[in-house]
Amino acid sequence: MTAVGSDFFARLAQTFARAADVLGGADVRHLRVGGCLVELQLAGQAWSAPTLPAFAHLACVPEAAEQPGLRICLWDTASSGLPMPRPPWPESAYVKRCEIAGFNTENVRTAFNPLIGMLSMLDLSTGTALGWIRDARAIPGYEQATPLIAILHWAMRSRGLQIVHAGCVGSSEGGLLLAGAGGAGKSSTVLRCLESDLFYLGDDLCLLEPGPPRVHSLYNSGRVRFSDLDRCSLPAAWIENPEDRGREKALVFVHRQRPEKLLSSVPLKAIVLPQISRLPQTRCRASSPAAAFRALLEETLRILPGVDPWTTACIARAVRRVPCFNLQLGCDDRPPGPVLRELLESL
Repeated sequence: MTAVGSDFFARLAQTFARAADVLGGADVRHLRVGGCLVELQLAGQAWSAPTLPAFAHLACVPEAAEQPGLRICLWDTASSGLPMPRPPWPESAYVKRCEIAGFNTENVRTAFNPLIGMLSMLDLSTGTALGWIRDARAIPGYEQATPLIAILHWAMRSRGLQIVHAGCVGSSEGGLLLAGAGGAGKSSTVLRCLESDLFYLGDDLCLLEPGPPRVHSLYNSGRVRFSDLDRCSLPAAWIENPEDRGREKALVFVHRQRPEKLLSSVPLKAIVLPQISRLPQTRCRASSPAAAFRALLEETLRILPGVDPWTTACIARAVRRVPCFNLQLGCDDRPPGPVLRELLESL
């Protein structure tokens, strides 16, 4: 870390400590993410409601004397009265995917979302991250569905795990990774599998371990268009944000509605590409590894900050090790769970 970066990180840490003191201390929570113990330190209660539900299925109690591999400290200005220290970079430093030019090095990662006023900064050498937002009560639904994504992306990648834009369903024997662009039917397919005997690991983002390939759950949040709720058989009572109809997707936390359907980690058995078709019935057909690779890589590159050739190599390594299929979603609108279960049992 440069001297300027070190000084700014130190000022962030000092401001977090002051915020926690102002608000009566830090609320400390622990998660097990991809085998890594993550410690959350929340200054006051403002961050709790928009952050903790998506991770509820990963909450854990540390083993005796166990130290976290990642510590994330969070505060906001609205509840503490303490703003983010003045940043040392000019406005011209803001680049794509919220990254900050000159403040992303081998050991330091930085991102700033100007739309909601949110900073994420991670020092990989110490495993410490600091996060700030103007008002945690105003965090939009898409951020509540995937909280702390930048920090977790950087930290998990340093441990050999890659966040991928894909869903996953399966059983204790193995899982199917569902990949595809928005509108392909990925999220709706995963959520409809809640009707089947398959288990849920995520509908939009998962952690991929390249070899031996394995999928780890990251969030238990599901998001679909409000117009697809009936098709997905999601009761209105499950929806966390009914007031957002017409503005955002509907948000569901699976742990609150079907906690028995959650799994945290499975061996990867296949990659499946959902496609809406005009066929009379839903069916699976073999697909090429190249198609699966493109689907996973393009969507992952589109949403994550700080991706590099390692991301490409990680996804390619996993794709080479498992078969790939197209899931052609038929017009009969029958649940896809039985078709996917049959595929999983055949592998």
